[in-house]
Amino acid sequence: SVDRTAPGLDIKIFPNPARDFVQVQSESLGMIYAELFDAQGKRVQQDQFSGYGQLDLRQLSGGLFWLRFYNVKGEVICRKIIRN
Repeated sequence: SVDRTAPGLDIKIFPNPARDFVQVQSESLGMIYAELFDAQGKRVQQDQFSGYGQLDLRQLSGGLFWLRFYNVKGEVICRKIIRN
């Protein structure tokens, strides 16, 4: 899905729900930063990529997580993901 409130962050994540990995695809130019938070708000992972990336979920238990993406312009979007 795309969040229209942050036009500089055109990000798609799949599959969702996911088991081991989440693919992240961005049409945005430049570096995109990602932070993964558990349901209690604790940051459990962070990464950065340009264009395409993959987040490894294998070390996490199943449940609800929030992915926060941001760029150098300060635009931020959040996505909910579920790990099976």
